[in-house]
Amino acid sequence: MVCVAKSQVGGSKQAGTSGAPKRRRGSRIAAELMAELAADPDWVRRKAERDALHSARQQEDAEEFAVVRRALDAAGLPSEDFGRFTSGRHPDVIRQSVFDYKAAVPVFWRSSPWSQRLR
Repeated sequence: MVCVAKSQVGGSKQAGTSGAPKRRRGSRIAAELMAELAADPDWVRRKAERDALHSARQQEDAEEFAVVRRALDAAGLPSEDFGRFTSGRHPDVIRQSVFDYKAAVPVFWRSSPWSQRLR
């Protein structure tokens, strides 16, 4: 059996608490860490490099995604849900995808830039 004090599970506040984030001695909150990192020129440079690489990859992926989407449309397959994945666990909350992935497989293999790289 585990016993938990009332103050640990949202009970009454102790006198003198201000609602500020509690922390152990020596730990930092996220804002302090980010301020420290932002003051480090090497970290700022590396972050800018990572961000630029990420943006370039996103642009490349968007162009390749558009190629596949056009191929799906040309094959008569609706592409509006292409790339949209749902689990089907909460259909009342998350609209289910109508993308026919089985019918789309041949289109993927013929037109996908990703499959071209595998050859």
